[in-house]
Amino acid sequence: MNPIDLYPLAVKFPEKLMSESGIEFNQISLENIKKGKIKPGDFQIKKETLKLQGEIAEASGMNQLAENFKRASELVDLNDDEIIKIYNALRPKRSTKNQLLKIADELEKRYGAIKNAQFIRKAVEAYQIRGLLKQDT
Repeated sequence: MNPIDLYPLAVKFPEKLMSESGIEFNQISLENIKKGKIKPGDFQIKKETLKLQGEIAEASGMNQLAENFKRASELVDLNDDEIIKIYNALRPKRSTKNQLLKIADELEKRYGAIKNAQFIRKAVEAYQIRGLLKQDT
């Protein structure tokens, strides 16, 4: 099946949309939240859903969006603190070249997040050119 035929997933294939905790998309409602049936952890999207969204975007010719979904799918296994740590490290003049390369290596080795590791390595190259790296002291 052509991935474009799946879009929009929420309308055509809501059963493919499930949270990481197993809650189906159509069960997520304000009423169920008020009743306590849905908890904050139930909002985390599954890696497979993000990959599928990436396939749909790619098949639609939206390559940058597809790459964003693919990178996002690699980050599902990281906890919020790790994500914030990486975000802060990528801010201009916050990290040295070696600190960012260490983060890229860890993402690749620990989580198999190859696309994110490549993204950070490209950021290092751009930061070097623009003088946005923190200097070693």
